[in-house]
Amino acid sequence: MLQHFCGFVYLSAVSQLLSLTGAEAECPLQLNPQRVVVRYGDPVAVNCSTSVQHEGMGWEASEGAVPRTRRQSLITWSVSQLTEWDIRPVCYMNYKTSDRNPNECIVELPVTVYKTPDRVFISTVDHSGPMMEGEQYKLQCDVHNVAPVQNLSVKWYKGQTLLDQTTFTDTSETPVNETATLLIRPDRADDGAQYRCEAELDLGEEGPQPHPINSSKPLNIEVYYKPQHSSSTETIIKADEATLDCTVKANPAPAYTWHSDHLEEEISSSVLKSSTLSPGTYTCTATNTLGRHSKVFILEHAAQLLVQALVVSRLDYCNALLAGLPSNAIKPLQMIQNAAARLVFNEPKRAHVTPLFISLHCLPVAARIQFKSLMLAYRSTTGSAPSYFHSLLRTYIPSRSLRSASERRLVVPSQRGSKSLSRTFSFTIPGWWNNLPTPIRNAGSLATFKQQLKTHLFRQYLTSS
Repeated sequence: MLQHFCGFVYLSAVSQLLSLTGAEAECPLQLNPQRVVVRYGDPVAVNCSTSVQHEGMGWEASEGAVPRTRRQSLITWSVSQLTEWDIRPVCYMNYKTSDRNPNECIVELPVTVYKTPDRVFISTVDHSGPMMEGEQYKLQCDVHNVAPVQNLSVKWYKGQTLLDQTTFTDTSETPVNETATLLIRPDRADDGAQYRCEAELDLGEEGPQPHPINSSKPLNIEVYYKPQHSSSTETIIKADEATLDCTVKANPAPAYTWHSDHLEEEISSSVLKSSTLSPGTYTCTATNTLGRHSKVFILEHAAQLLVQALVVSRLDYCNALLAGLPSNAIKPLQMIQNAAARLVFNEPKRAHVTPLFISLHCLPVAARIQFKSLMLAYRSTTGSAPSYFHSLLRTYIPSRSLRSASERRLVVPSQRGSKSLSRTFSFTIPGWWNNLPTPIRNAGSLATFKQQLKTHLFRQYLTSS
C-alpha cells in the first residue's frame, strides 16, 4: 500500500514540474547519455549538467533520486541494480532568466529495461513422428519471459536459410510469453532437415551490439516419401559388363522386385550385373508403404546397335511401298533380317530366329511393312497425313446410320476382275486397317495407336500359337 502511495506522490510531482516548464528546447540541461538501454538488474548511471547559474538542481526518480543541490552543475543519477520496468527519471533545475524572473525546467530520461528470454523452444503442433511428403504441418516457437516484446522478432530457419520473421505490436514493458507459428509443407528434400527459431531483441543504437539472440534447439524432421526414379526408362549397351542399378531414395527404404522373360527366379537386389543377363527388357519395381515406382531397363548388345543402324534401318526405308507384295518377294529381305538377328546373339546359321526376335522385341519384315503402312493409314483417318493420301485412302461413310459409322473404317476398292489390283497400296491398306480390332483403330492419339499396333503385330507374327 505504501509503495502505491509513494508512486502516486512521485507521479504528481512530475506532473507539476511538467506544467511549470517551458519548451524543452529552451531548458539549459544536458543529459549524457540522452537515452539508456539497461539489462534488468544491471547498473545504470546518467549525468545531468548545466552551464548556467541556478538555484538548485536534482533528479526525481523512484530509484536513485538525487536531492536538490545548489553547489553542483553536474549531478549523476545512478542505480546499482535496476529492477523497475517502467521507471521514468527526471532531471530538474530552478534558475532565473535574464530578466531575473524565476524559472524551472525538467528533462525526462528515456529508459528501456530489457530482459532476454529464459527459454526459446520449437515444437510441432498436433503432430508427432515422421511427416508425410506434401502434407501441411505447423511449427510453433515459444519465447518465455522476454521484455520489451515490441522490440522482439522471431526468425525461422531451415538449416542456414531464413524462412520467415514475426514481429509483435504489444506495448507491454514487463516480461511476457510469446508464441510464433510457421506452416510448412515438406518434400523429400527436407528429410533430415533441421528447423530452428531465434528470438532477437533489436533495442536500437543505444542497445547492445550485436543484438541479443536466443536460439532454440534444432528440430530434426523425418519425411516419409514414396520411391521416384529420375527416369522411367534406361537403355544399357552390353559389352563386357554393365550394371542395371535400380537404387532409388525413399523413406521408408524400398523393397525391389525384378520382372523379365529372361529371369528364372525372383531377385530382391537393387542391382543386376549385365554379364549374366540376356539382351531384352527388365523391369524393376521399388515399393514402400507409400507407393511404388517402376523403371524399365533395355539391355542391348553392342552388335544390336550396329545391326539397327546398318541393316534394319535400310530394311525399313520406304518399306510401305512394298505393301501387297507376295511373300516370295519379301523373303530375301527376311533372310537378311534373320542373319542379322543371329549375328547379334552369335547363333549358328540354322538357328531358329523367332525366339531371337522375341528377345529383341523386333518385328519381322512383313510385320514392319504392315506397321509402317498402318501408321500412314491412321494419320490419313485423323487428317494429319499429306493431302495426296486422301485420294488413296477414303474413310467409309455409310449411307444411313449404322454402328459401323463409329468404327473408323476405310473403303476397300472393288477389284473388277483384275487380280493385280489386290496388290496395290489403295487396296491392301484398307483391308489391313479394317481387320484391326476396333479399339486400336479408335486410339485417341498417334502414340497410343503406335504402341497398341506394335503389341498386336508382335502377338500376331511371333507369339501366336
